[in-house]
Amino acid sequence: MQSSFNLSELRQFTSSEQFFKHGINRKLIYTEGVEYLAEKAGCYWLIDEIAIILLPSLLKNRYDEFYSIQLLVTDCSAVITVGDGNGKIHMKHKIKWTDFPISGIPVNFYLCASGEHYCLMLTNEY
Repeated sequence: MQSSFNLSELRQFTSSEQFFKHGINRKLIYTEGVEYLAEKAGCYWLIDEIAIILLPSLLKNRYDEFYSIQLLVTDCSAVITVGDGNGKIHMKHKIKWTDFPISGIPVNFYLCASGEHYCLMLTNEY
């Protein structure tokens, strides 16, 4: 149930033995920690936003092979910020409405080139 999800549960993921391919953008794979978050927090939409909207734009503009991604939810809306991990922001993507169960606390990810794929992971899985 979404309301019982706690971000501290994500600390258990420090690496990944299994990877999942996104159903539409096959260039995106993601880790067990991201899958757990999507299932427990009901946010498969977040993976879709990254795979379908953000990743193609990043590849088109050829910024980097490593990205930091932050999801920040406030008042039932969200902003996904993509940067280089060193303070440079490549893009911000607004979500008008979300039922993500945690508000006011940023959730951080890394997106890294891995061969022909880009791997989305929790920061502690890096």
